[in-house]
Amino acid sequence: MKCKQATQMLSEKLDRPLSTKEKINLAMHTAICSPCRQFGQQMETLRALSQAYTKTKESRRKIIFIFCVIKPRSLTSKTM
Repeated sequence: MKCKQATQMLSEKLDRPLSTKEKINLAMHTAICSPCRQFGQQMETLRALSQAYTKTKESRRKIIFIFCVIKPRSLTSKTM
């Protein structure tokens, strides 16, 4: 499986159940490809944040807190 297929499947995984074959292929790919594994984690985080945002004002406050406390890896790994 190529990264383009893996990222597409990681996105589809949020919208529909994957077949057993798809799950196995995706698991094998993400086990050896850290960029795709990170993409999957980011997709799941974005999904959770967007769902929480639509629930309540309290959830919106939590989202703001998360964005203030957790910084993207790319910003924290730069040297100054």
